[in-house]
Amino acid sequence: RISKNTYNDYRSVGFFGQAVFGYKELVYLTVSGRLDGTSRLMPNDPFFSYPSASLAFNFTDLHYLKDNADWLKDGKFRLSTGRTGKGPGRSYFTRSNYEPQYSTGGGYAYGFNGGNPNLVAEMTDEFETGLEFSLFQDFVKFDVAYFSRLSKDQIILPRLSYGSGFILKMMNGGEVKNYGTEIQAIFNPIRKKDFGWNLTFNFTKYKGKVLSLADELPELYESDTQVLSGVRSAVMPGYSIGALTGNKFLRNDRGDVLINPATGLPTTGTDRYYPIADRLPKFTLGTINKFNYKDLYLTFLWDWRYGGDVLNGLDYSLFTLGMSTKTLDREDPRVITGVLQDGLENTDNPTRNNIAVTPYSASTYYYANIEPEMFVERNIYTFRLRDLTLSYKLPKSTTRFLGQKSSVNVFFTATDLLMFTNYTGLDPESNLNTPGVGGMGGFGIDFGNMGKPKGYNFGVSIKL
Repeated sequence: RISKNTYNDYRSVGFFGQAVFGYKELVYLTVSGRLDGTSRLMPNDPFFSYPSASLAFNFTDLHYLKDNADWLKDGKFRLSTGRTGKGPGRSYFTRSNYEPQYSTGGGYAYGFNGGNPNLVAEMTDEFETGLEFSLFQDFVKFDVAYFSRLSKDQIILPRLSYGSGFILKMMNGGEVKNYGTEIQAIFNPIRKKDFGWNLTFNFTKYKGKVLSLADELPELYESDTQVLSGVRSAVMPGYSIGALTGNKFLRNDRGDVLINPATGLPTTGTDRYYPIADRLPKFTLGTINKFNYKDLYLTFLWDWRYGGDVLNGLDYSLFTLGMSTKTLDREDPRVITGVLQDGLENTDNPTRNNIAVTPYSASTYYYANIEPEMFVERNIYTFRLRDLTLSYKLPKSTTRFLGQKSSVNVFFTATDLLMFTNYTGLDPESNLNTPGVGGMGGFGIDFGNMGKPKGYNFGVSIKL
């Protein structure tokens, strides 16, 4: 019997200090500092430090507003900035290690992870400012915030050229900036003894942009998303963190598609990928309604997601297999618009393509005559009833035997009952992978995924 054991031993330490200053419950200033150390960075310098500071100003506690603005209360202005650090999440990538070989011959050899003696901790600079207040005796409450986050030296584990002798190498991967606005508004239109209505709006507008990658990488892609030919989840400098990249037809200097003279089909450039989609929505808006009549409660959440692109991978796959309704004209010959790749493509008189192709007899037509971008559906919106809950709190007289402070609720919850969308596939919120992939992964790639099922739950909640 062959026994194989793996043992990872590492140590993390941290030191933290904080000071809080206040003035008459009107202004608070909080400053803090932290020093962390991780053995996973050794033999490099294992320590990295980062500070933070926040300011809160309770402006409705000013005497003038207290005495003259009873319609305004709970007002606070906040401002915070800081830096956070993070070490590598895997053990000891600063050196290339020998590993025991269990194939014929045994012995030791380098593993597939290449060492990086220049690896340092990842740092993130954050800024956030916000304003919150309530009006007209809590008839409406507002919380408005803006945030910005700049991540530097992000720790990534990309694939390398096999010529390097390794497959993976942990490195610091450039800079990424995220920024956005969040607004929450809570309304209380009805506040009666036996009847109430509470309405909450949550608006989020969020963007992320890759400023730079490691010098060795023009593109960083997630290989687990590359299940469709010529398209993958990736990031490139200057583009969104939600980008999809894909290959395109080769073109001449004037932008004409280059046609292979031997087949009459376009020539695809497989050695380079281009940004073809942005999966980040323009904004999201959630609306929560809460009604209660005595001890009967009804709550439901509508979610509106607007913008963002989705790759209809199912349509892509059906097209290449000749099973899509778009391929019903397969017996009709056609001439693809473009110029022949015959050496004259970049001259003043390129040769226009005149080669007729019949897909029925040209088996590669539906593979060669497509670009992944053709199957990207843009500016998708989704309006979905996320969940609905109806609950009833049993009268105290029926639960008294459980104790004076006891209560029993019975409830019914339904999820994903309704969806309205301009997407032609099954569900625009598809994800090709699991969250374990990290980042956006396969979100926005609809391939082999079923739509979200309707769910129904009955239950009892008991408090003793």
